[in-house]
Amino acid sequence: MLVETSLLLNSIKIPLLMLSTILQALASFLQRCLHLILANLMALPLKPRDHAKALIEKLNDDQVGALLIILESMAWPTERITSGEAKEIEQGLPKLRQAKA
Repeated sequence: MLVETSLLLNSIKIPLLMLSTILQALASFLQRCLHLILANLMALPLKPRDHAKALIEKLNDDQVGALLIILESMAWPTERITSGEAKEIEQGLPKLRQAKA
């Protein structure tokens, strides 16, 4: 047998279960409002660096790790080597491999 408990709210009896449902709906509504406000804030024009930072904040750890690999390759300068330098590198690689083994 279900015992129904009631509350007096503005002179109207509302079952606690009904009040709980209303509070859950209100919480859901407020959460959607917050998402809309944040989405509109993100729509404001940002400097590219600030926009990138805001997007990175939304990524999970695995996604940040993958992005880090890409960014590191872009951040380090690339240099061109001469054919003589390439030959020196090729000659030195076997020595490095032997030393590693």
